Amino acid sequence: MPVVSATFEADRGLPDRAALLRHGPSIDIHVVPLSRYAERASEAPPAGAIIDTATRHDCIDATFAERLRLPVVDTVEVLTPAGHDTIAVYAAFVAVPRLGLRRFGSFVGIDFAYAEVPHRVVLGRSFLEQVILIYDGFRGRVTFASSPGRE
Repeated sequence: MPVVSATFEADRGLPDRAALLRHGPSIDIHVVPLSRYAERASEAPPAGAIIDTATRHDCIDATFAERLRLPVVDTVEVLTPAGHDTIAVYAAFVAVPRLGLRRFGSFVGIDFAYAEVPHRVVLGRSFLEQVILIYDGFRGRVTFASSPGRE
């Protein structure tokens, strides 16, 4: 079972509780278009992903998805402060090499710049059902674990 520490470090390698509180738990993932999934996804540049236990679906920055040329496979209706909106759902192949996870997924396209999210991907409960997440806010540590071969 791969175990990964995703802890922010302060001076002398100690956990940085303030940084964890400020930025939230995050992990690097690799996102590639479905047409390239046969290639090594780990060769794609890493994208920072924040974990959000309140979010059911995984989300991706729409500009990032368009730059990767991810296909739009659906749309969803959402309610925003400005009213109803229709947003794209993108399909991608995702790898988290440090956890040994590789899977196809759908990602709701969100304008992260507008939302002031400093990451490119938000991983919600659809991702968390595949891993063990230990959030130790008191010590400022985050640990992920996954079963080998779990997709």
